[in-house]
Amino acid sequence: MSKYIWEKKEWPAFYWDKATVASIEYETFYNEGFLEGLLSNFENEFKMKHHADTISTEIERSWKIENEDLDSLSVYSSVC
Repeated sequence: MSKYIWEKKEWPAFYWDKATVASIEYETFYNEGFLEGLLSNFENEFKMKHHADTISTEIERSWKIENEDLDSLSVYSSVC
């Protein structure tokens, strides 16, 4: 199984099932709204920490694609 989309034999002429993607997209947006609703009940400081954690994790994962390991504390500190 290919790790990256550009390694697939269909690349770059691949296709997807719009109904499947739409279903996943709907579920994602629903869950995002649900989580935002839960977070709205917490204090602002907690929400800011949660957002910083999320952004830091996304940065680390993006760099991981390029086989680069970043220091988590440094990334979090920079985000904050």
